Amino acid sequence: MAVLADWLDRLGDRFDGPGVGAIALLGSHARGDAGPLSDVDLLRLTDGNRLPDAGSHLVDGRLVVVGDAAPAEVEAWFDRPECAVANIPGLRGGRPLRDRGGAFAALQARAWRFVWDEAMQRKADAFAREQVIGWAEEVHKGLAGLASGDVSRLLDAAFGLSWGLNRAVGVQRGVPLTGPGGESPGWYEQVEQAVGPEAEWARLRRRAFGLDGSPLGDRVVAGLRLYRATVELLGDVVDTPVVRDAVRLIREARLD
Repeated sequence: MAVLADWLDRLGDRFDGPGVGAIALLGSHARGDAGPLSDVDLLRLTDGNRLPDAGSHLVDGRLVVVGDAAPAEVEAWFDRPECAVANIPGLRGGRPLRDRGGAFAALQARAWRFVWDEAMQRKADAFAREQVIGWAEEVHKGLAGLASGDVSRLLDAAFGLSWGLNRAVGVQRGVPLTGPGGESPGWYEQVEQAVGPEAEWARLRRRAFGLDGSPLGDRVVAGLRLYRATVELLGDVVDTPVVRDAVRLIREARLD
């Protein structure tokens, strides 16, 4: 442990520089559950100037990923639900390597005070509505791909109707910030717990992701049905003409 601590301290020196207010260790290394293939996630709080060494580095055989955040970006983490679910859990578990003036300590305390309130839920609903409207295009691609056998269209549809819908529902549910203690095993399990493992939505999502070994065409069929199930799950939140028409097309395709 002492060797790792010394290495992390040297890492802090390497990525420090003008305009850096703090450097924090995030992710598995901060939590203490890193494995041999775990990357090292560093967050730098900056003054807004772009630094040349952000990104991925190989340091002593370890993958080190350096992410920079200027004040405006940090504010978005507490204002936009899709940013909050992606960043606040990491801030809560982070560990400072450099912290001038207590910048990271203050940010971490703010992350722990953060509450998923009604105003944030309204924004999450709006995000989910925008996403489901956007993925209506994948409904068209999926149906066209099934009719023509066009693999490119099927692959496009398979992505949007699995990853895209998963993100829409995950953000709308505030995962993982609204779960017990804000913690659970991983993003896939977190969303499943929020919706319910036995729900039809969860079953269709498993198939849309191909976790049961389904071929591409069957995954797209499951994704199309998942789109319809997502609309049913979110109800009035996503009720728009574009979404209603996409659901109509899925029903008329008689995929059940």
